[in-house]
Amino acid sequence: MGAVLSGTGFEARRDRSGAVAIVRSAAPAEGGAQTSRLDDVVVTATKRSENVRQIAGSVTALNNAALEQIGADELDEYIGFVPGVTFNRQSSTVTIRGVSTTTGLDQGQGSTGYFINDVPLTDPYYSVGVPNIDGFDVESIAVLRGPQGTLFGSASLGGAINYKAATPKLDVLEFHGETALESVHEGATGGTAKAALNLPVIDGRLAVRGTYVYREDAGYIDNLGTGTPDENRGVTQGGRFQALWSPAEGTTVSYLYLDQTQRSEGTSSDRPTLYGELANSTVVPNRSKFATRIHSLRLDQDLGFGTLTATATHHEKALAAVTDITAAYGAFVPGVSPLLATQDYGSKGETFEVRLVSKPGRFEYLVGVMYDRTRERFTDRYLGEGAAASIETAWADTFGPGIGAAAAPEDVFFTSDLPFVGTESAVFGEASYKLTPELKLTLGGRLFKTESETTSRSSGFFLLFSGDVLAQELDGSQSEDGFNPKVSLSWTPDDHLMAYATVSKGFRFGGPNVNAGLPGENIPPTFSSDSLINYEVGVRSTLLDGRWLLDASLFYIDWSDIQLRLGTPTGLAYGTNAAGAENKGVEVSSVLFPFEGLSLRTAVTYLDASLTEGFEPGAGAPTVPSGTTLPGAAKWKVSNILSYDWTAAPLSPTLVLTHQYVSESYSDFEATGGTPQGDYSKFGARLELAIRPTLDLTLYADNIFDERGTSGGFVDAESFVRSIERPRTVGATLRFRGF
Repeated sequence: MGAVLSGTGFEARRDRSGAVAIVRSAAPAEGGAQTSRLDDVVVTATKRSENVRQIAGSVTALNNAALEQIGADELDEYIGFVPGVTFNRQSSTVTIRGVSTTTGLDQGQGSTGYFINDVPLTDPYYSVGVPNIDGFDVESIAVLRGPQGTLFGSASLGGAINYKAATPKLDVLEFHGETALESVHEGATGGTAKAALNLPVIDGRLAVRGTYVYREDAGYIDNLGTGTPDENRGVTQGGRFQALWSPAEGTTVSYLYLDQTQRSEGTSSDRPTLYGELANSTVVPNRSKFATRIHSLRLDQDLGFGTLTATATHHEKALAAVTDITAAYGAFVPGVSPLLATQDYGSKGETFEVRLVSKPGRFEYLVGVMYDRTRERFTDRYLGEGAAASIETAWADTFGPGIGAAAAPEDVFFTSDLPFVGTESAVFGEASYKLTPELKLTLGGRLFKTESETTSRSSGFFLLFSGDVLAQELDGSQSEDGFNPKVSLSWTPDDHLMAYATVSKGFRFGGPNVNAGLPGENIPPTFSSDSLINYEVGVRSTLLDGRWLLDASLFYIDWSDIQLRLGTPTGLAYGTNAAGAENKGVEVSSVLFPFEGLSLRTAVTYLDASLTEGFEPGAGAPTVPSGTTLPGAAKWKVSNILSYDWTAAPLSPTLVLTHQYVSESYSDFEATGGTPQGDYSKFGARLELAIRPTLDLTLYADNIFDERGTSGGFVDAESFVRSIERPRTVGATLRFRGF
């Protein structure tokens, strides 16, 4: 069975010993001659099962064996090899083609969509969090570049990432697992334990599949304030349960349950100007716990002329975090330590979708309807033992006697509670017609409506500075409807070449602003959806008798009415629509097989993403002028994977060498205090050995030269805060496949 990193992919083929290797496979041609070919990944990027190299768009797909080969467990470990995509370590989010105005979290909905089995993992308003789905036992991960609003709806403004969990097999009993141990330079040790079991219950009719993951990421940031070395230890734990029932020919009913928890024991940022590299200082640890849970039921019914698919999903997320704010707010509450900020965020919602997909043919179509209703809640509390007494002593002369008890009841000196309800409904579809055997025209569109309502309640000491009140309640609502079109034309003269041109549009939720601000600050009551149109031409080609795959795409994005997160002079955040931008670039991917057993995969991205209209950021910051580069939009990104598979040698060794480079960009708009990031390279190496037919051993080293690259940062009241690439890491992984 082949495994491909595609969208120019490479093939990771498993031989009879179970070892993974990137190889060139051969298939008999007419007359018995051998010709090279690649087994491509089948994905649902177009909401129908389709070979990724036949999609008229920029899609990169990785299957499970490809993820194993490059050692990718987490999102940031494989996203670096995908052209046109960058990982924002500061917020653990992804930016596609520079479509973002922050490397942190947006005031409203994010610009990249995340899905598992087509179920949305994003939020309609300010993000509760993005679950980092482990790559173990995932059938494929598809990264779609360019707006996907026609089929996937909101949040996919710049593109989308769609995980496809491994499907239960009705007639195969199988088990596979892995364990790993690794050590971080100047840090601690970590490891993983993972297992997956596929169990037929009724042969050919009913099967279940369970997946469990425990991953401990080693810490490497020392907290000088608490005296805790390697404090930023993280643990991801949970898994999936799936059931697949086929009661009759052409009918399948499937169920997916996902439960995952991510815990962090401390901050993963250092303050190099204050405490040196890999060091920070807080009075208490900045701990957090983020949980994701999904129940999804799906029906697929073959109707002869097409397939009817209906899904019903319940999704929920919860974030609980504690942050040390002593340094930032100590001047307001003198003599109290520690001062803490607690966050209790959550979202719950239901998503329903019904779609009809035609059989392949000269005329193909897809039509569907969807509805999503998500409820979010954000509760923040600032507190510290003795806060009421401190405020009374320090501020009674300013605000009058009794201010301590009134402004900080039970020593809580600020509380904010924000409930939000967002709904999205849509009718969508695509139709394709082969004008000739080589030329295919696709037209699509999505008619949508979004609505949001919220009530903001806040109370406490800080309101005296912004509004001269101790409590306030504000209501907000926003609704919007529109149409997102898509047009695509592809030309496929033979099996070795496809060229395409695509025009598509994306959108995301607007929303209400819940801070009133002081007179003259002019906070708008709502912000609306962005308007983004993507123009793209591309080519997929197979050359040198299948030994060279060369793909390229050229894109231009016209982005107007950009959603921006701004601030008032009194520090209140709000969303607005201002400015415009154009993002243009080239993405090139190459996979070369010089000779049997050796492969070289290269991906190069050139991106120019900048404002075409400036804007006033508020809060006393200088104007951000036209021509300013968008945050996180590195001009150059390069990745390389060199693999040699020596199957004739003892233990069938496979050597994989990796390299990634990202050029300099800024964490935010430079005029608003953004800090430089990027301009570094990372190298890695992996040696895979087939110890037994069912047992593989992999030895690896990541970030070999211990590059201390900055992948995000900001400046606060104390100093520069930096998100840094994980130091050099060495380890070993054992994989077992049984039954």
